[in-house]
Amino acid sequence: MGAVIKLNAAMKELVDEEGYIEKLKDELESYPKYSRKYRPSFGKIARKATASGLNMRELAEVLNVPLHRIYRWMDRYPAFRKAIEDGREAFASGRVEGALLKRALGYDTVETREVKDEEGKLVATIETIKHIPPDPRAIMFYLKNRSPRRWAETRHVHTTRVDYAAILEAAIRRKRK
Repeated sequence: MGAVIKLNAAMKELVDEEGYIEKLKDELESYPKYSRKYRPSFGKIARKATASGLNMRELAEVLNVPLHRIYRWMDRYPAFRKAIEDGREAFASGRVEGALLKRALGYDTVETREVKDEEGKLVATIETIKHIPPDPRAIMFYLKNRSPRRWAETRHVHTTRVDYAAILEAAIRRKRK
């Protein structure tokens, strides 16, 4: 079986879209391991894999090549390097956006506390669900960046054009009179 099957279920779920993994598996398994030459379609695969959080070693497994070949392709093929960089950026942005949204909406977390007796032996473990309320600053930041026209704090200042030359001429005429 190919390296694509070695991906754990969470990775498959992240990368798989409309049977993408199965199509990829069929395509990649037709080549012998470690003898594959670079193909432009690997850029699309690399972007999708890194955007879903796979690291270089896991990408090498997906493409069924040794790790050093990934780095060699990155040096030789700028489009491949760009695809990996774009994927990593998308992954990082997605994580940050998710964390910001979580903070803006509020969330529940489980806190675990251990209770010990006088001798230091564990008596009980108490789990408490703690609600973290929405953060107003995160809400405003999210809204301002998602819908800037609607949520931007703008001040409309109306100014009129002042004709200083006309004012100066009028002052000179008054003085001459």
